Parts: sequence; structure tokens; C-alpha cells
Amino acid sequence: LLIQFCINTYLLCIIYAWRLQRQTKFRTDHTAFTRKPHSWSL
Repeated sequence: LLIQFCINTYLLCIIYAWRLQRQTKFRTDHTAFTRKPHSWSL
């Protein structure tokens, strides 16, 4: 039971970190995409 609890907590941490990473990656990609045309126009 204790091992199962540890595995569940470990998986939850991985999923949370993965979602957080995806969210920040999407934000940086979006800002880079919005900044690119300005640098291209220059």
C-alpha cells in the first residue's frame, strides 16, 4: 500500500511538472512568434 501511494504521488508530480513545462513552453513560443514579424520587418 505504501509503495502504491509513493508511485501515485510520483506520477502526479511528473504529470504536474509536464503540464507546467508545456504551459511555459507554449507561452515562450507564443511570445517569440509575436516578436518575430517585428524583427523581420526591421
